[in-house]
Amino acid sequence: MAIKNRCAYLETTALTVVALTLIVIAAFSLQLELLNAIYPSKLWGVRSEIIQQMMTIYGAGLILVAIASLIMIRYHRITLSEFSFSCIRSFSQEVGATFRWFLTTGQIRQEAVWVSLIIGFGAAVRFVFLIQPMRFDEAYTFLFFVNHDIVSLFRYQAPNNHVLHTLLVWISVELFGSHPVAIRLPAVLFGLLSIPLTFCLARTLGGNRRSGFFAATLIAVFPYLILYDTMARGYSLLIIFTLFFISIGVRISEHPSQRLCSLIALIIALGMLTMPSFLFPGAGALCWIAIILVQRGYKPAWVFLKILTPCTIMSLILTGILYTPVIIVSNGIESIIHNRYVVGLPLETFLTRFPSHITETINQFVRGIPAPVLLVFLTLLVAGFYTTARERNWTTFMLIPAVVIGSTVILFAKMAIPFDRTWIYFLPLIFLLIDAGLTNVVKCHEAYLKVIVLCFAGCAAVLIVNCDMISSFSDTGHFPEAPVLVDALSKEMTPSDKVVARCPADLPVRFYMLVKNVPDTGRPRQDLSSGREFFVIKPSKYSLEDMTKKNVRKLLKIGDAELYVEDTEKGTKSYQESAAPNGL
Repeated sequence: MAIKNRCAYLETTALTVVALTLIVIAAFSLQLELLNAIYPSKLWGVRSEIIQQMMTIYGAGLILVAIASLIMIRYHRITLSEFSFSCIRSFSQEVGATFRWFLTTGQIRQEAVWVSLIIGFGAAVRFVFLIQPMRFDEAYTFLFFVNHDIVSLFRYQAPNNHVLHTLLVWISVELFGSHPVAIRLPAVLFGLLSIPLTFCLARTLGGNRRSGFFAATLIAVFPYLILYDTMARGYSLLIIFTLFFISIGVRISEHPSQRLCSLIALIIALGMLTMPSFLFPGAGALCWIAIILVQRGYKPAWVFLKILTPCTIMSLILTGILYTPVIIVSNGIESIIHNRYVVGLPLETFLTRFPSHITETINQFVRGIPAPVLLVFLTLLVAGFYTTARERNWTTFMLIPAVVIGSTVILFAKMAIPFDRTWIYFLPLIFLLIDAGLTNVVKCHEAYLKVIVLCFAGCAAVLIVNCDMISSFSDTGHFPEAPVLVDALSKEMTPSDKVVARCPADLPVRFYMLVKNVPDTGRPRQDLSSGREFFVIKPSKYSLEDMTKKNVRKLLKIGDAELYVEDTEKGTKSYQESAAPNGL
C-alpha cells in the first residue's frame, strides 16, 4: 500500500512541477524562446505580455489542482486522475441517458416520417437562399478570420467573430472550397437540426401526442429564422444551444444531479465561445431552472448551492479554458467585454432607447408575415399561457417569463443596447407556447393536425420563395449587386487598378473579387501610380461625391448600385455615361 501511495503522489508532484515551471517561465520572460521553439511565429513577440499573464494564471490554477490531488490521495485513497476519469465516464453515461430520455419523451421515432417531411420543407426553402449574394458581416467573417492562418480564427476584434461558428466555417471551407454554400453550410445544418429538437422539446414539455407539430413547422418556415440559417453567422448555433439548455433544464428539474450541472456548464461554455451574448439565454435558462425547482418543492438555498453555484463555477472555468486562445490572439479581454458595441450607456439614455429597441426588435422578427397570421399567432400565444396555467404546467408557463427575467437582469447590468438579432433565441420559446395554445384550442385528431400543419408549411415555403422574401431583407449589410459588379470589374480591371467602396458594399465586393480572382485582390498589384480607381456606389447609403472629386465615367447601374471608373481624359465633366449597358 505504501508503494502504491508513493506512486500516487507522483501525480501531485508532476502537477506541482508543471505549475512551477509555468510560473518560472512567466516570471523570467522565457515564454518567447519556448513558444518559438515549439512553433515559430511573430505573434508570440507581439502578445508576450498577455501570454505571460496566462501562463501565470494557469500555473496558479495547476497549484490548486495539485493541492486537490494531494487531498484526494491523502483522505480518499484515489488520485485526481482516477477521479476525473470516473467523472468523465459518469458524464458520458449521463449524456447517453439524457439523449435516450429526450428521444423517448419526445416520441420522435413514432413520428419519424412526419418530422422528415417537415425537415424537407425547411431544407428546400433554405437551400433556395443559400446561393443569395454574400452580405457584409458574413463576408467579414470569411475575409478576416477564415481566409487567413489558423491564428486568425481566434482574433476577436469585434462581435463579428462568432468563434465556434468561425471554426466550423473554416472546416467546411477546407473540405468544400470558398463557395457561399460551403461558407453557410454550418449555419444551415444547425438550423435544420433545430426542427426535430424543437419537436422533441415541445413533446417533452406538453406531454401530448398532438404537441410539437406546429412548433417544428414554425421553426421550418419562419422567415427570420430562415434568414439567419442561410447566413454565415452563429445565430443558428445560438438557437441550438438554447434549445439544448432548455431540454436539459427539463431533465434537471425532474432529476437534479451534479452530472447534469456539468452538462449545462459545457453548453454555456460552447454558447459563450459562439458569442458572448449567449450570456442572455444562459442566465434566462438558469433562472427558469431555479424557479421550476423551487416550485417543485426544493428549498431556494439548496437550489442556489447545489445547482446554480456549481453550474456557474464550472461554466466560468470551461469558458475561460475555451477562450484562452481568443484572449491570447486578441491581446486580452478588452475587445471581448468592452468593445464599442457593448459599451454601457448612461441610465437615462438607456431607459430612453430601451422601449424603441423592443419595438424595433419585434418589427424585425415579424417582417414578411401578414397581419392576420400574426393575429392568429398572438391569439395562440395567449391561449398557450392560459391553458398551461389552467393545467398547472408551470414548467411551460414559466419558460418565457423566467428567461425574460434572467435576460433583463444581464441587460440592465450592462446597460448596453444589443443588436435586434441578439434576441433571436426567444422565437423557438414563443413557438413552444404557440404550439401549446394550438394543441389545447384545436381539438381535431392528430392525423388531421399533421396534415393541416404540413399544408401550412408548404404554402408558407412557396410564398417565401416566390416573393424572394429572404433575399430582400437588409440585415447585416445587404449588397446583392456585388456579384454583377464584380463580373463587370473583371472585364475592365488590370493588376494596377484599385477598387474603392464603403460599407456595406466594400466587403461583399472584395469577397467576390477574391473568389473570382479579379486583380485587385486576386493578384499582386503592379505600378499603382499608373492604375485607375473604380468606385462602387450604393446610392441609398452614400453618393459618388462622398467618395471622390475626380473625373469619372459611369460603367454600370443596377438596382441600388452604381459603378464608376476614373476618367483621365481632359475636359471630362463630373461624370460621363459609358457605352456599357445600363442595368444588366
